[in-house]
Amino acid sequence: MFQRLKVNRELEDEALNTIFFEDGEYEGRSVRVSKTNYLAFLSMRGNKVSEEIDKLIALLDGFPREQIELDLIHLFHAVNWRFHNIACAFVALGFHSQKVVAALWERIEAGSWVSPQLVATAYFIDENFEDRAIELFNSEATYYKSIVSIAAILDSQCEIETVSECSRANLEKAKEFDTDDSGNISLRWLGSLRETIS
Repeated sequence: MFQRLKVNRELEDEALNTIFFEDGEYEGRSVRVSKTNYLAFLSMRGNKVSEEIDKLIALLDGFPREQIELDLIHLFHAVNWRFHNIACAFVALGFHSQKVVAALWERIEAGSWVSPQLVATAYFIDENFEDRAIELFNSEATYYKSIVSIAAILDSQCEIETVSECSRANLEKAKEFDTDDSGNISLRWLGSLRETIS
C-alpha cells in the first residue's frame, strides 16, 4: 500500500524513446524532451490545454497504431509520473486497446504521484471500471493514492450497494498516508476531462 516506487532505468529509457519525446538540449547536453507540455495535463485546465491536446492528436494521426500502443505501454511501465500524465491525456482522447487498458490498471495498482489522474482516466475510458476498481480497492497491494482515488470515483460515479470490511480497512489505512486529497484531485480531473475532451 505504501511502498516506495522503484525506478528501473531501462524502463525509464524505453519511455523516453517513445513517439512522445524528441531530442533536445538542456544546459549544453543532449536530452529527450516531451513533445507536449505535460504540466498542462496535470490539472487539465487553463488556456494551454487545447494547444497541447492538438499536439497529441497530431501524434495520433502521424504514427501506426501498433507503435502508439507499444509506446503507451512503455509510458505506463515506467515510474516517472510525467510519462503517466502524458499517457492519461492521450488515452482519454480515445486511443486505447486491451493491452493499453491493462497497462493503465497495472500502473494504478503499482502507484504513481498522479494516481488520481490514472484512476479518473480508467473511469473515463474503461466500461469495466467498476469491477476492476473494486478488485484493486479490496487489495492491500494497491498503492494508497490509488485506493483513495478509487473510493472517491466509486462513491460519486457508481452505484455500489455495499462496501466490504476489507475495503473500509484499506481505505482508512490509505487515508492515513494520503496528504494530497487524492480523491478530490481524481474527481476534479475527471470533471476537467469531461469538459476538455468529451
